[in-house]
Amino acid sequence: MGSAHFKSTVIVAPNTPVEGLNDSLKIQSYDLQYSTNQTGHRTEQYENKELVLRRGQPFKVDITLNRDYDGGKHKLSAELRWGKTPKISDGTLAILSPIAGKISETFDDWGTHVVNATGPNVSVELYVKSDSLVGGFRLALLVTDEDGQMQKMNVKDEIFVLFNPWSKDDDVYLPEDDQKQEYVLNDQGMYFYGSGKSVSGARWYLGQFEEYVLRCIFDLLKTKRAKPRSFGSPVEISRVLSALVGIIIPGSCYLNNNFLIIRYLTITSPQIEVYQHINSNDDNGVLVGNWSGDYSGGTEPTAWTGSAAIFKQYTLTKKPVKFAQCWVFANVLTTALRSLGIPARSICNTASAHDTDGNCIMDYHFDSNGKPMDWLDYDSVWNFHCWTDAWMARPDLPPGYGGWQAVDATPQERSEGVFQLGPAPLAAVKAGHVQLSFDTKFVFAEVNACKVKWKFSSDENEEIFIAIIILFNQPPVPIDIDIDSVGVLTVTKAVGKMKKEIISDQYKAPEGSTKEMLAIYTVEKHIDSVKKLVVEKKKDVEIVGTLPDDVMIGNDFELVLLVRNTSSEDRNCVLSIAGNSVYYTGVRAKEVIYELKAVDVKPLAESEYRLKLLASDYLRGLVDQANIRFDVTVVVKETNQTIIKGYDFKLKKPNIKITVPLTVPNGSTFYAKAEFTNPLPYKLQKCFFSTEGSALAGYKREMFRTIKANETVEIEVKLVAKQKTGERDIIMSFSSTELIGVTGEADIIIQ
Repeated sequence: MGSAHFKSTVIVAPNTPVEGLNDSLKIQSYDLQYSTNQTGHRTEQYENKELVLRRGQPFKVDITLNRDYDGGKHKLSAELRWGKTPKISDGTLAILSPIAGKISETFDDWGTHVVNATGPNVSVELYVKSDSLVGGFRLALLVTDEDGQMQKMNVKDEIFVLFNPWSKDDDVYLPEDDQKQEYVLNDQGMYFYGSGKSVSGARWYLGQFEEYVLRCIFDLLKTKRAKPRSFGSPVEISRVLSALVGIIIPGSCYLNNNFLIIRYLTITSPQIEVYQHINSNDDNGVLVGNWSGDYSGGTEPTAWTGSAAIFKQYTLTKKPVKFAQCWVFANVLTTALRSLGIPARSICNTASAHDTDGNCIMDYHFDSNGKPMDWLDYDSVWNFHCWTDAWMARPDLPPGYGGWQAVDATPQERSEGVFQLGPAPLAAVKAGHVQLSFDTKFVFAEVNACKVKWKFSSDENEEIFIAIIILFNQPPVPIDIDIDSVGVLTVTKAVGKMKKEIISDQYKAPEGSTKEMLAIYTVEKHIDSVKKLVVEKKKDVEIVGTLPDDVMIGNDFELVLLVRNTSSEDRNCVLSIAGNSVYYTGVRAKEVIYELKAVDVKPLAESEYRLKLLASDYLRGLVDQANIRFDVTVVVKETNQTIIKGYDFKLKKPNIKITVPLTVPNGSTFYAKAEFTNPLPYKLQKCFFSTEGSALAGYKREMFRTIKANETVEIEVKLVAKQKTGERDIIMSFSSTELIGVTGEADIIIQ
């Protein structure tokens, strides 16, 4: 059912100005048939008071005249006006002329068709062209009598027109019904996170039908001052939204390791480039990005569980909402696109490259002991990165590039002078056609860049000495080129299921396959590549590392390393292990352990080394996602071989156990009980629980007392069920000064 806003569908407007002579045929009242139209246009879930329609199909209006309608003498027509100064030339004024006779099934134009007339009561269908602008329109109904006198009645409220994935003539047409149900109509979403092949998921309430969401998006789009024609193109709308959803402010963004970066452009001709990372507030966006770890003055990104609360706060305050990181940006953009009728899905890509210079290479630097030199690394590989895929045709490109397009609202790099990305066709990314718009090269690097590890032979590790070495001596030596450790897994929510679907094959061919090599060779035509920089020498020493699964935060654990010698001679090695807490963007936060040991390995044998990490070693150094990265280096004295391996480790956080009734009446008040156990050996302060979900009317935040070490607590939250019926969900998050990112969910049936 639709929203409770529609108390009466018949609108009588006695005070509406009427143009023309008083004795001529005129419209006395109209009925916009809210329920019939929104059911037919699949927009009945929208809670807006305005009539919400999809372009490319007609809608019904019942009109009552002051005297009987005569089809042979009278004409009914309409006008739709978009913006302040509507013009036919730019699509902001549409004239819906009378259509006589039978309407063809392939008809795609503006028009007014009389379906039935009985006395003064006339039912008409108004046809909206499939390439119409989207947004708020003002509707005027016109009647012309036998003397040629025209009367006009302006409809009181705006009419919202959306994209239409059910219309074959619309650029967002999606053939499969189950996919339309998922990618347009489903307001219960998921996002994923993790590293490598280890991916976890959490629910997210998209809330694209909430009352304030659609109006907010239309208002946002108007701030871009784009040409009106842009509002009919999903390509341009999605690109604009990628800029409008997110902004960054100075001091809040550590996407990469440092502000001063020295890069090595070639091995034979070393040069220095200095980069200043500048953050810019170039759009009045919905969300403020913050990767600094300091979330004072706002809400930490891990506390959000849905888009609806974010749009509501933005609507009420008219200020960007603090704070967000990639999964928040992605889900809010997914909400915005689905609200407009553009099929969309939130994506997670593990080991996701952030290529700052467009060469599809990730550079990592190590000193002579194998210790990471973070201040030299400008490119980064995030444990995971989330963005959005939007479904659309690409009439601006050659045939074959329609379908899913990557669109990213996380402010990372400027595109055409603005923090925006996409739409980048997945077909182009997979084929290596990085020359095609928009930002295809950046997305290709995210899923298919290579890593190059560099080693300095000098023991110096201060910036000034390294710069001198580069200028007057020798640049670092490439010791490893890894072509298959970026874009390990790309996933999204499965259609119709609360589980992940692996879609890596939509972004790239299988690692090492002929198709992948062809894509790489295609990319190399457009950029300088380092993948053919050196031919790697065979190494006779290997490292194999093992970490345990599902270690709860606050527990000890071990990293087990095997150093294998595949040669027929003794190998005397130096083993270094650097363990650092890291942000999910790959930026190292604090060192939690460093060891340097001599390891001797007999011919065709292996030596085991166990590194035990105590909770007391790492707890105070952890940041948001509780990630630790171990960089393990082995230097072989006899051959000077250097072997470097990296291991990402994520500590598990507890779940919130939620207990709710099996069923509740729609619109009723009910209680949810939440149980949570503090896994840490110290107290949690400034605690609060946040509750949201597709089952709930509104978003709720409840402060909670200090929680003692290892204490189990319960909280009872009073909630109100939505008017919508069916199986819905409740999502809860917990935050404190010492522990964040704890979530839980429960399903409930609204009757």
